Amino acid sequence: IREHFHCLDCHPRVFVKKEEMIRHFKWHKKRDESLQHGFMRYSPGDDCNDRYRGCPHNRKQTHYHCVMNNCDKVYISTSDVQMHANYHRKDSAIIQEGFQRFRATEDCATAHCAFNGQRTTHFHCRRPPCNYTFKNKADMEKHKSYHVKDEQLARDGFKKFMKNEACQLDGCRFSRVCNHIHCIRDGCTYVLHSSGQLYSHKRKHERRDAELAYRKSSAVIRYYYFF
Repeated sequence: IREHFHCLDCHPRVFVKKEEMIRHFKWHKKRDESLQHGFMRYSPGDDCNDRYRGCPHNRKQTHYHCVMNNCDKVYISTSDVQMHANYHRKDSAIIQEGFQRFRATEDCATAHCAFNGQRTTHFHCRRPPCNYTFKNKADMEKHKSYHVKDEQLARDGFKKFMKNEACQLDGCRFSRVCNHIHCIRDGCTYVLHSSGQLYSHKRKHERRDAELAYRKSSAVIRYYYFF
């Protein structure tokens, strides 16, 4: 039996020459490296037609297909590969911040977006149910800060609505009239017009909750004392 080599990733590929095995090993290494950047590498001897039909570089030259969802980019230059990988890294960072970027060549296909069909780079807030869209990247931090404050308000039992947005509470007479804050605790319909009122209103609820808890505990103690 002659010495031979099996590729564990390419069954049933077998090599009888050591140099062929080394060449194939390097092929796998280069492909793995390209996948780390989000690309599938194809050598001139590889057939990419099963995944990428109609590719003009198939079986002609080494080329790289982007494997990101909804991206059909293909490159023959490694510098272009690096540049495109950086593009996706920036998009991923933006998504982690709670936003999505659409370039001028991309269609956001969102009916409520003011920039839909304008072929301009813009951003969408991805936090439900927010429909905010904007063009200036500098507005990202400002809008993110708005949501951070909104989340803090929610933890304290409040919900703020700006003048330019429809109030989500039915029948609110301040909807699209002025900035206002609703207390969203059960049974409370109080509306505040200044953040300076938040603390005093929150304290009122905390005192009521404390009194209610005290009455309940006192009633339990009296019940056990009676029996």
